[in-house]
Amino acid sequence: MLLKIREVRTKSGKTAIQVFNITHRKRNILKHFGSTENETDLAILKEKAKIWIEGENNKHSLFKFENHFSQNYEYMGFLYLYAYEFLEKIYRKFNFQKHFSNLFQDLVLTRILEPKSKRSSLEFLQTFLNKIHSENILYKEIVKYDEKTKEEIEKEIVEIAKKEFGFDFSFVLYDVTTLYFESFKSDEFKKCGFSKDHK
Repeated sequence: MLLKIREVRTKSGKTAIQVFNITHRKRNILKHFGSTENETDLAILKEKAKIWIEGENNKHSLFKFENHFSQNYEYMGFLYLYAYEFLEKIYRKFNFQKHFSNLFQDLVLTRILEPKSKRSSLEFLQTFLNKIHSENILYKEIVKYDEKTKEEIEKEIVEIAKKEFGFDFSFVLYDVTTLYFESFKSDEFKKCGFSKDHK
């Protein structure tokens, strides 16, 4: 599989670095490494992409196949369809559709299958699930969902976790990848360094 590095201009004027391959005349974005306006940071992102490609190229198959196997069969790719159908059943079981349109349901499920930006999620839906949504409609609809909707859904999720999964909240993991302190003093809790937002 030939992996290539791609530079893409974003709407904000930054340059994004991605690794992709081409199968069946379609470009597949395999990994996004971030975006920046800074030439030094751009070089760092490209280097990370090169290292990732080297790691991918050095991966060996879990199973050892005889030569005749590869001669008789061809890898055609994979489908997200069954995973999508499974997640959709869960989504509907807990009645989340009462809050959102079909477009937002698709975005929520895509976020689980392949976390990406809103625009990339629409491309993912079209490429892998044959679901076509308008980017214009997405941005018109997004303003309908406010803080009140968010709070209602969070309450429902907490109740589902308690009732369906017996979750008692005695142990909670919280994502702190973009959490940082702006300070010049270190202590046992705060350490100097750079966040992934380069701050």
